[in-house]
Amino acid sequence: MFPQKLRNNFVSRDVIHRLGFSARLDAATISSIIWDSKRYTSTGEFVELSFPLPGIGEGAAERFFVLDDPPFDMILSGPAIRLPLLKDRKALLK
Repeated sequence: MFPQKLRNNFVSRDVIHRLGFSARLDAATISSIIWDSKRYTSTGEFVELSFPLPGIGEGAAERFFVLDDPPFDMILSGPAIRLPLLKDRKALLK
């Protein structure tokens, strides 16, 4: 079961290392998530990933907070998985 009111994106440090990404540090960006009654707090590191959106020239950038040893690789918040309103929704079907 996924948390329904998740506001932030999270990613495992192992995934960051496997993909060769470099995380940036900002202690002010610490966030946490409760998963199976256990709280996981981010390390203060984050990565920003850009996802291409069909029919739009630029992608949508999302920030992922880095966790040490979570029980998942990556989890997306609700806002991260919603597409912005497009002027031409037919572009999504191409």
